[in-house]
Amino acid sequence: MMMASRKDPRKKNYTEAETAVLLREVEMRANTLFGSLSGSILPKSKYVAWQGVTQAVNEVGGNQRTLPEVKKKWADLKLHSKKRLARHMGMLRETGGGGATSTLSPEDENICAIIGEEAVQGVYVEGDTDLLSAGGSEGM
Repeated sequence: MMMASRKDPRKKNYTEAETAVLLREVEMRANTLFGSLSGSILPKSKYVAWQGVTQAVNEVGGNQRTLPEVKKKWADLKLHSKKRLARHMGMLRETGGGGATSTLSPEDENICAIIGEEAVQGVYVEGDTDLLSAGGSEGM
């Protein structure tokens, strides 16, 4: 009895070279890829930028990744880096733990630099948030 073959054979995992090129290309095009739509950044320019990233990845890997596959890999890298950073920050904040025992990889630091501090750690407001919310409702 033959096993049913899959329609699309699974592609090989991303190599270190493909991942490094992906990060480099996304970093170079970050303003276009992640900037808000405006007169200078149109949906087509974002699409063209992602095509450029995909082409660069394919030049080093030889696996012929599609644009959706490259975008998915970026989303996965970003997600995993955020999780590792959250775990690292949690270790730093532990009471009596003596600080974090792990350090972030250069890849994680690069991804965090690309997406920005607010995207990684959230928005931080200094001061007493109770006073801020009370001050905002005085005019009602």
